This record gives sequence, structure tokens and C-alpha cells, in this order.
Amino acid sequence: MLFWFIIITVLSLFCQAQDTTSYPSVVPTCKSNDTSLIQSGTKLRVAVISHYSIVATFFSNPEAAAREAASLLNMDLEWDRHVVSSSAKMKEDIQNALDSGVDGMIVSIPNQEIYETVKEATKTGIPIIVFNTGMEYAQKLGLMRVLQSDKKSAETMANELKRRNYTRPLAVQITSSRDLDEKTFSTRANGISQYLGRPIDILSVTNDFEKALIEVEKTFSSGSYDSIISLGGLAGVDLITAASLNIHKRSPDRRLTVAFYDAGSKRNMSDIFNSFPEAFGISQLPYYQASLPVFMMYIQLTTGYSPFINKTVNTGPNLVTKETYSEYVYGDGNSIIPGEDLGANIGVVVINSEGDTYQSGIMAGIYDLAGKLNWTVTLAKEDGLVGNSSALKQHVKALVDGGVHGLILQSSDPTLLNYTVRLTDSHNVPLAVIGTFWESLDLGQYKNNSK
Repeated sequence: MLFWFIIITVLSLFCQAQDTTSYPSVVPTCKSNDTSLIQSGTKLRVAVISHYSIVATFFSNPEAAAREAASLLNMDLEWDRHVVSSSAKMKEDIQNALDSGVDGMIVSIPNQEIYETVKEATKTGIPIIVFNTGMEYAQKLGLMRVLQSDKKSAETMANELKRRNYTRPLAVQITSSRDLDEKTFSTRANGISQYLGRPIDILSVTNDFEKALIEVEKTFSSGSYDSIISLGGLAGVDLITAASLNIHKRSPDRRLTVAFYDAGSKRNMSDIFNSFPEAFGISQLPYYQASLPVFMMYIQLTTGYSPFINKTVNTGPNLVTKETYSEYVYGDGNSIIPGEDLGANIGVVVINSEGDTYQSGIMAGIYDLAGKLNWTVTLAKEDGLVGNSSALKQHVKALVDGGVHGLILQSSDPTLLNYTVRLTDSHNVPLAVIGTFWESLDLGQYKNNSK
């Protein structure tokens, strides 16, 4: 739920944004009696252009997540899917999207060729957000990116292998999408080698499952390997699951574990962890990875401003183990709003929120998105001296004790922030904070003090 708090807080702040530096805005002036961020009759068009493996890679379909987010925001989402991975087709689709006059684009950048195309697209001034693939390319272009760092994921993979005393993995990659996935695979493999302190062997196989299965089993059995890694994709998880189970049946005494990128279905995850308790995976939360850019694009288009220009929003790496895998199979694949968050009640402590004030504009933004998410908002009523720290603490405590599902607070008072962080942490209530003077706040210092 913390993600939704961040989105609501950012949207509410941008109702007051005076600096629309990068993009034209379609948002009317926010007023306390106008809770609609988009002018009547305006429907934004956003193109999502990605290499096909993004859709084929995950058990949870990212396209469904993006479309759910777009539906909440009443946006038209045009997602191009490529059955055959092709740089030429991606380049053509990017140009077609520009020619058709879309309001924004969400793209993956899997290689240098697509990077050059996106670079040209940025010259048109259209808002562009990168997702899933292309961190280094996006950094060069100064674009926001929503993805996991393949280098960090490789470090996690290697460290988890070493922690379990596995140091001789056989890495498996499926080459059917080699044109557009090779850079991702090689970055992961090189990173694992670096953090293990030795080169790892890489077995490239085709997407012919039966043939690949024989190759993996034969290669592993004839070597001194102690683990099998899938470098990516649902098909890769299925392949190493089947191969490992076959090897285990033939050689039950041989030490073997499985590690993988991208969590698969309930069935193959159960098979892996029941047979190999030390197995683990790396998830980049594909469902949220696809929905987040839609919300961020909405912010850019409605306000003309982005809070994350040239910033990385990390969706991983997240460690998947026998104890946690159900969270990723169930929690990341059904809806961008988990069932327990439907109909949530959000507590808000924002002073001076009545009348024609900045704070009334903040509340307009909060009410707007909360309504789209089917959430209710409970605003603490002001009484006594405006901004009095003791009174605000009482409001915070009353809302948290009253069982709100999350809290939004506007304050820069260190004493109040420290109190609120401690209280919400102890009650496991997500917290979003807006600085009194719209400044960035480092809440980490209060979290450290609360231990």
C-alpha cells in the first residue's frame, strides 16, 4: 500500500506545482471545490512499446497491470506486443506512435539500436518513461526508469548462493529472444561471476523444451556443478525445474539447488521448493513494474512536471524463498490493488486545508486519486492553534489508533515526524509525509532513532 500513498502524495503536491518545466500540462488550476485533475472530455493516449519477452517472461502478465492502472485513470493505453523479438519492429512502432500523436510513451530499451531511436523520440518533447529494461540507456537520456538493476540482482544472486555454500553454478539462458535480451542476460551472468569471484559456465539453449531439457541434464551431470541458475524468463524457470527434478531423481545424494530470475506459477514454485528447500529466486515485481509507469505518466501529463526525472524507481531485486514465494505468486499477479487494500480508509493530517489555500489543493489531489482507488479519506479536523505540535500528535494518534490503513501527514517538525514515524512503524501503518515548505524530507533518520 505504501506505493499508493506515494502516488497520492505526489499527485496532491502537483495540484500546487507552479513550475511546469518539461511538458505541457492538461490540468486545470486545482481548487478546493474542483477534485478533477483532468479537464472534462480529455482522455490521454499513452503507447507502451516493449520487446515481447516482457509479456512472455512472467507468470503475472504485466500488460494486465498496465491496463488496470490506465482504466483507473481513464486513459487509453496502446500496448504493442511483438511475437518475434525484432529491433526493426520496435523502431517502427516507436515512430508510428509518434506519428499518431500519442501524449506519452512507456518503453523498454533492450539494446543500442532502440536507444538511438528513443533518443530521437526525446527530441520531440514527448514524455517518455523507461521500464523493465534499459537502466544505463535511460540514465544517458535523463529519463525516469522503473525496473530492477541487473547488477544489483546479480549481486543478490551471488551472495545468496555463497550464503548457502553453493559456488559452482551452471547458468542457463534461452536464446529465442537473443536479439533483444542478450544484454540483460550477459549483465546478469557477468555480475554473478564478479560477485562469486570466478567465471561461471553459461549454457545457451533453444526454446525447444525437450531438446533443451536433455542438454541441461547432460551438461550438469557431466560437470562438477552444485547448482543450476535460470538467467531469466518463465520458460527458463520451467526448464531448470524439470531438469533439476530429473537429476535429483537419478542422483538423490548429489548436492543440488536451484536459483532463478522471475517467479513462475504456483505449481512449479511448489515443485522447486518442496524438492530443494534452499532454492531461491529474484523477483522484479512485474505487475507493479508495469503499472507504476502508467501512474507516473499520468502525473507528467496532468501537471507538466515529473518528480523522478533521471531517477530510478527500483522494483527489485526481491528475494523469493520457500517461506515467501506465495507472496509473489499470489500478491503480484492478481491486481495492482491487493484485496486487503480494497475500500481502505486513509487518514490525513494536513493543517489549514479549508478555503482557498495550498493545503486545500493538496486535499483536492488526495480526494481525486483516492476516489479512483475506491478509498475513503478521513481528514483530521483542526481545532485550537493551527499547527500546534501537541494537537497534531493527538490527531495522528487518534487516526492510527482508529485503524486507518495508512496516514498522510504534512509537517516539517522533527518532534512530530519522529513521533509519527515511531507510531506508524509500531502499528505497521504506511506513512507518506509532505514537508511544510514542500522540501524533501529524510525520514530515515527518524526510523533509525526509533529502534
